[in-house]
Amino acid sequence: MSLFSFDNTAGASQSSTNLLEGNKIHDVTFEEATMEDFQGRQDPNATYKVIKLKFKNEDGTFEHSIFEPIKDRGDFDRGVREFVKDGKQQSMPTPSNVEVMMLLIKHVIDAVRPEAGAKIDSGEVSLGAKTWDELRKVVTEILNKGKGAKTKIKLLTDNKGYGRFPGFFTGISRDGKCYVRDNFIGNK
Repeated sequence: MSLFSFDNTAGASQSSTNLLEGNKIHDVTFEEATMEDFQGRQDPNATYKVIKLKFKNEDGTFEHSIFEPIKDRGDFDRGVREFVKDGKQQSMPTPSNVEVMMLLIKHVIDAVRPEAGAKIDSGEVSLGAKTWDELRKVVTEILNKGKGAKTKIKLLTDNKGYGRFPGFFTGISRDGKCYVRDNFIGNK
């Protein structure tokens, strides 16, 4: 038997999973939305329930996890951003984490199931859920009818060098309604 052998490395020298790069716009196919539960690393007693969005193309894959909002953490509360403009201290409201999450989900629906998005916009269909598990089920059912849809995603590079969706893509209008400021999913 050889002291040094490549037998154990056969077929393993090339990664089979390539991640899509940040700071680029990618033409992708929507692969699926899944409901996944996993144990926490820092707290093994914690279970995290997520919606995972999966996109792919010939260059690689991109997955985005949407975590369950926590009321005690303030995820349902709007914030306030303080800033100085023309030498004056000013403030403006910022969307809650739940509002941001809902806009992200709607942004994906508009890209992969535009007919469903149009029905939501017109008020013909009203989507809602009383629990996180109900929402996960509704969202995955709607989005998975769009499996195989071709679209574009814009990814930024995070501080670890990985591609991710933009973090600050929402705003609040003067009449208090949340909106997507910058499209990052879809053909526009």
